[in-house]
Amino acid sequence: MELETFKRILRSFTDDPGNVVFQNNRFVVEIFDNVLEGELSEDAGNLYVEEGGDRRPAYAWIMYRMARMDVLARRIVTNVSVVRDFVQPESSVRSSGVEEGSAGKVSGLAAKLLFNLLSEKDVGSTNVIYLTSNAGEGKTTLVNKLAVDIASNFLNGDSNWLLVPIPMGAKTLLSFDDLITAGLMNRLRFPYMYYSAFVELVKLGAIVPAFDGYEEIFVQSETGEALTAFGNMLKQLNSKGKVLISARQAYFETNDLAKSARLYDASGSESMKFINLELKRWSRTQFTEYGNLRGIDGTVKIYEAVAEVLTREHPLLTRAVLVRRLMDVAQSDIGFDEFLKKVSGDRVNYFYEFVNAIVEREAYEKWIDRSGSPHQSLITLEQHHELLAVIAKEMWITNVDMINREVVDILVEMFADSVQLKKTIARQIKEWIQSHPLLAIVKGQKEMVRFDHEEFREFYLGYSLGKMLVDNDVELRGILIKSSLSEQAVNTAKHYISIRHEPTMIIGTLLDLSKKESMASYIKENASTMILSLLDRRENPVPVVIENALITGRTLCGAEIRNAEFTSSILESVSLSGTSLYNVIFKDCKISHLELCEYANMENVLMQNCDLESVHLPGMETGEYNPSEIVRSLNAVGIEVVDEEKVTTQQTLSLSDVEPDEQISMIEKVLRYLMRSTHIAESILKLRLGSNSKMFINDILPDLKRLGVFQELPHSSGDHMLRIRLSMKMGDVYLAIQRSKGSYTLFLNEIKTMPRLKD
Repeated sequence: MELETFKRILRSFTDDPGNVVFQNNRFVVEIFDNVLEGELSEDAGNLYVEEGGDRRPAYAWIMYRMARMDVLARRIVTNVSVVRDFVQPESSVRSSGVEEGSAGKVSGLAAKLLFNLLSEKDVGSTNVIYLTSNAGEGKTTLVNKLAVDIASNFLNGDSNWLLVPIPMGAKTLLSFDDLITAGLMNRLRFPYMYYSAFVELVKLGAIVPAFDGYEEIFVQSETGEALTAFGNMLKQLNSKGKVLISARQAYFETNDLAKSARLYDASGSESMKFINLELKRWSRTQFTEYGNLRGIDGTVKIYEAVAEVLTREHPLLTRAVLVRRLMDVAQSDIGFDEFLKKVSGDRVNYFYEFVNAIVEREAYEKWIDRSGSPHQSLITLEQHHELLAVIAKEMWITNVDMINREVVDILVEMFADSVQLKKTIARQIKEWIQSHPLLAIVKGQKEMVRFDHEEFREFYLGYSLGKMLVDNDVELRGILIKSSLSEQAVNTAKHYISIRHEPTMIIGTLLDLSKKESMASYIKENASTMILSLLDRRENPVPVVIENALITGRTLCGAEIRNAEFTSSILESVSLSGTSLYNVIFKDCKISHLELCEYANMENVLMQNCDLESVHLPGMETGEYNPSEIVRSLNAVGIEVVDEEKVTTQQTLSLSDVEPDEQISMIEKVLRYLMRSTHIAESILKLRLGSNSKMFINDILPDLKRLGVFQELPHSSGDHMLRIRLSMKMGDVYLAIQRSKGSYTLFLNEIKTMPRLKD
């Protein structure tokens, strides 16, 4: 460690740089009301600190005396919850040198692969490791287990770094640095570190932060605050250290280059490598291993019974969080065969019936009023759901994922008053609610309560939303304005509405709410998503007109929409995977990016006077920007395109005899690779572009270097291989591709107008 680095780190731990004094080889530093004095010396190029007769390397002194990493390790072991019956999922790793779908991907047990990735020494770049899977497949469980194991190793002297879990979900009111310090102080009870010191320890490799559930990184708001905050931290790391990000697969995977470019550009000009570790769903192996760890008899029989009714790929068999609850149901007095019949419905009903079975057991077997005769349930099954929905709603409104037990007691009292329960009943509910199987006491924070898994919280948020829509609750707008609703919340709200109310009136309510909002409003986005959900698989004898909607991402995936007209709406990076549209018109709509999929079904679908910037075709790596080729692609999947001046599809196609320039396709392929690493070597260019690599290196690259799109990196020692990196924002390069409409000459002209990054 260099002397200047040592001084900088010391100052990062103090609230006043004046609290650090250096004189000759001695220093004095005041940190959290403690004064530390030491003497510096150098031996064989290494910096040492002597304090009170104890001499140790500067790195070790910072770790134990300044950062108090041993205390942090103990707090992780004490306060981070670990599942007792832990089962490792299988996983696969794809790093910057391995292509999508390549046989070169590394597979194996997730904990081992992730530990190896985090332990590797990689000089000269920040490693950003994405841990991805669908909801409930074990991301948080894996991160917590690994964090506790590494902390235990640290305390035993077998490790010199820590994995620090930082939960990021449902806290949108806090800034990024406040989220980190709040995670250290509130969750880990560790108040000895400022954000600046945290960043310095990450740069040293002493800490690897694990940002758990930070989907906002991928789902960018209009202001771009989440990406900017994360990018600022990456810039501060100065091409050092490692960062782990845990997020759902749906947020990570996108073919929209514009959306991907935002994350890339947020990191600035620092050198980074992006690695994706994807968890695989549980198979029969993990299912039976878990059952055996819990000592459950007949685990194989349970698996086969569910598989016969629901298939082996059903979430109840493949998602860890649901398997755990399935085992609870199997051990209860509820008829398991009857339960299987209930959950064998559609994608919404199975989860509703699953949760209902858990709550039914509580309502009719445990929550019993024994003060009189005969014994009776404290509350009905529906009231039980409503009470949990009240708790989920409170968490959503206050932007938290856990609340104080005192707040829970207040919510119980308010609920009891609203349904006119006796005081004696309310007191018993307060006692039972603390041990509810769908709720959990937060480890290390005995007064805090959360849902056992985020999907249960989202389920009951949806239950609350559905009830508010049916009741036309005046607080409805306050729910929709908070943030983007999850798919689980939307599905649950739809299910609630479908069995209690006519959806047409609800759609009218949502349309009225949406019309009053700007396109940047969460209300418009959430109202549009709810409308599409209510239209899904619904026969509409009269076409439904939806104006000024905001349709994003995977909202239409798997949907079946009939007899609808979308006017003056925005479709932003929309995927049509598994989508069926019948008699649907898009009129005067702006469509930023449309993913056309093999499994989509389009019948009598018309786009009239729509502005469509790009499409992505199934099986193709690059997007399509040429207007005539976009029309051809839409026609190929059954979508007719007519513009304002009555230009027919056939007339438009007559203009498209010329294929888009090959150079554009090659540039986009290079940009997509750069989403995994901030630079690209000649060997990778040859792998990515194949026989076209010579054309790119000899003909295209000189143009791009001259215009400041790429810059050549210095050769490594003993290595004369070409290496290049972007020297302007990827988002601007993408915009130039988009505006070029497939012409390389127009692309170069557009590039000349774009700003360049500062060195």
